[in-house]
Amino acid sequence: MRLESAEELLSIYSESLQLAKIGVWSWDVQKNALAFDVGILDLYEISDCTKMHTIEDWAQYLAVEKRKSTLEAVHRAVSSEFLIDHQLEIHLPSGQSRFVRIKAKKIKNKKNEVIQLLGVNWDITTEVLRLQEKKALVNKINSMQSLLLQQSKLAVLGQVTAGIAHEVNNPLSIIVGKANLIEQTLLNQQLDHKKINADLASIQKNADRIAKIIRSLNSFSRNSIHDPFQRVSVLKIIDDVFEIMKEKFKSNFIDFIIITDENMNYENKIEVRESEILQVLVNLLTNSYDAVQVLDTKWVKLSITEKVASYQISIMDSGFGVPAEVIPHMMEPFYTTKKLGIGTGLGLSLSLQIIKSHGGNLQYNSLAANTEFIISLKK
Repeated sequence: MRLESAEELLSIYSESLQLAKIGVWSWDVQKNALAFDVGILDLYEISDCTKMHTIEDWAQYLAVEKRKSTLEAVHRAVSSEFLIDHQLEIHLPSGQSRFVRIKAKKIKNKKNEVIQLLGVNWDITTEVLRLQEKKALVNKINSMQSLLLQQSKLAVLGQVTAGIAHEVNNPLSIIVGKANLIEQTLLNQQLDHKKINADLASIQKNADRIAKIIRSLNSFSRNSIHDPFQRVSVLKIIDDVFEIMKEKFKSNFIDFIIITDENMNYENKIEVRESEILQVLVNLLTNSYDAVQVLDTKWVKLSITEKVASYQISIMDSGFGVPAEVIPHMMEPFYTTKKLGIGTGLGLSLSLQIIKSHGGNLQYNSLAANTEFIISLKK
């Protein structure tokens, strides 16, 4: 089809803009005079175009608290070299709100002064609301994940409470006993400085032992979902998980073995949320504990290997591996092979999410002779 005239072309162009819900406008900066097409009338629900002559008239469609700052921003944009491209919320005569995108081109005179803006407005309400819904959903998911993480931690703490109580009770008994001996020695005035110093050293040692257990529990149990990533010693995390889990393994006659690269020390660090990495290790160790209880040979081995750009943490137990039919599903939320009331089915899925959020990887080693899970974390 051939267009016969410029008028016909302009008519089709105008209709196309209306269909696309795009309004065209111009602003004479020097005269502060606005002009616009029917698209702007529809977009702003303007019934009387004589009521929007100036930029201040247009600002009446903005929220009261934003009018002054927006007008100042418009004038700054005119006198600057920045492009004019903004998203604004306007309030319509019907009482509804609408989000619009504004883009404009500057027209300059021979003196390089901006004398006019030519621009377009279009409705982006659907896109903005969709984005807001998406953000709300993400916040809800994050909130649910935070709750699941805490519930998972509490479930694990419930399982290791008896062992931890025993672990604290032993040094506490020693402290009380040594304090009583020192008291009796002082009452009887039979001062043996060497013996008293030895008893005091024992009290200090066991108090430090209790403090270390409490620090490990605090590191594990805190809600860290909003914590920043921090540089933490890999071996310090291993120490903490050992303090949390060792009595549980010991009381059930399960050998708990820690192996580290001989070149590693407490200066080897990773950037993580410490509590979350602790939770992953406790989850995996708890799975190993549950798996080996019924075996004749009971051991769990945690080993750390330094790679070129990462640290690899392996948790292996004396089990014979995960059944082939379970492997594709074992990291899915709420999937569990444990008896009702023993497992939540969240341990592995949460662990995988946590490690991925740290830019690492958690995988099952199907080639190992025993059951082995491997964590990789960047240096």
